[in-house]
Amino acid sequence: MVAGLGFPSITVDKKLHWIGTGHYPSATAATGATTIGGMLVLGNADGSSFEGIDFTGYVSFGNNLAEADGTVNDCTNIAIKRCRFRNPLELRRNDTGTPNLDFVISESIIDSNVDGKEGTNILFKRCIIKSLSLNRIRGSQFSYNIMMLVPSSYTDKQISRQNSVLYDHNIFTCRYALYDSSSLTFNNNVFKGALPYSMPNTSGITGTGNIINVDPGTLFQQIQNNDYCAFDYANDYHFKTGVSAAIKQTGIYGDPDNPYKEEAVPFYPSITAIDIDEEADAATQKLGVEITAEGQDR
Repeated sequence: MVAGLGFPSITVDKKLHWIGTGHYPSATAATGATTIGGMLVLGNADGSSFEGIDFTGYVSFGNNLAEADGTVNDCTNIAIKRCRFRNPLELRRNDTGTPNLDFVISESIIDSNVDGKEGTNILFKRCIIKSLSLNRIRGSQFSYNIMMLVPSSYTDKQISRQNSVLYDHNIFTCRYALYDSSSLTFNNNVFKGALPYSMPNTSGITGTGNIINVDPGTLFQQIQNNDYCAFDYANDYHFKTGVSAAIKQTGIYGDPDNPYKEEAVPFYPSITAIDIDEEADAATQKLGVEITAEGQDR
């Protein structure tokens, strides 16, 4: 993908690997961020991947209607890494059945509602998730995330209609509520308040090793305006000195072997500076261009 290129809405119906420049302003000063207004990824795009893209519009995967034989052409085996989603993210467009989607969403900023539409085998890891609704997700896992779930009441249903989902090593920095969910497991998480077990229309909510009633102001190095329910690029989610060993094993830096990549820079060489001469060389009539790039180790 061309550095810093912006697209309007796109429809894709084949396997492609989308590589952007990233979305942090501090890491894309030379090139600009790669932005896509919105994307519809149809069922023939199985195996696609997306890295370093700022999605500013609605993103949806899979076909809406069943085929003539009744089957649904969902997107499967999708890898999303170091992206940002600012509007709803729909992992299926059809809610028939409970298919194995095999999605991995990692090191991404999710400023939106997420709808799995009964899909299974979805992994969210090392993400910063600000959402009013994580809806209809089954047989999946949330690991090492910052969870900024912001309901005003139970009717907001931000963990809603989920079944057999594991939440482990996450930090819940805001309020949270479960609704119409069953067989959820919460292990080794950090909660601002009490455990979210006794909620309306829920059953089989269990867990162990959770740490409750933790003031998020005691955890992180820097949070803009002390707003722990919002994302800002100036936020620093590294832990303060003195945080317990158990808490240090949670959140986006909790896995010492695979911490969140600083500034979510894509794996590919990153252009850090572009210097173009104002005038061509008098002798050669060539315009001098110097591009500085940094390799990435992961």
